Amino acid sequence: MAILKFSASAVAAQIAHARACKTFLPNWNGPVDRPALILIVGNGVHLRSNGIDGTTTRIVTTEQADPSFAFADGMNPFRDTDWMAQRRMAFR
Repeated sequence: MAILKFSASAVAAQIAHARACKTFLPNWNGPVDRPALILIVGNGVHLRSNGIDGTTTRIVTTEQADPSFAFADGMNPFRDTDWMAQRRMAFR
């Protein structure tokens, strides 16, 4: 099993964001009424707040990332040239 590492300050910022919100993204089971972090494995690997505050789309694209996302070390598509190989090794 791979161990993902994240910046403690970036994760703390995501937690603070989630706690500051009053509405949250739903999950597979339906509406959510409390703050949480979501692990996203897609264009990079990152943690994000489930909070919705209306100030940002909080979506990662190939052109732009929300700067507050907590990317896993080595799996940031905006900084790491081999992020996809790292992601593949971690999630085989």
